[in-house]
Amino acid sequence: MPFDPLQDTHLDADTYKELPPGNFIRYLVLSPGSGAEPLACELKAASLDGELDFEAISYVWGSEEKTEEISCNGSTREITANLAAALRRVRHASETRSLWADSICID
Repeated sequence: MPFDPLQDTHLDADTYKELPPGNFIRYLVLSPGSGAEPLACELKAASLDGELDFEAISYVWGSEEKTEEISCNGSTREITANLAAALRRVRHASETRSLWADSICID
């Protein structure tokens, strides 16, 4: 069965904890790393009614056949190679970075 980024990039129910009532979204905290080191992140919730402290990244989904893995809240999932490349490009070597990427943050 081919990779479907609309289905397969979503993480399991343990990863997606229910959002608090109100106007909340999820964002990811990308773990530090460099080069080809594995990608890892943690999902967090933020209120749209307060100050938001994350950056949204824009990327082209790319080929559904080229995927890479990311560990998010302890679950490993496939993401498109283009998203993986974008995350590697923006991650810091020694600090976390707060980001919003559609295929990870939307359940």
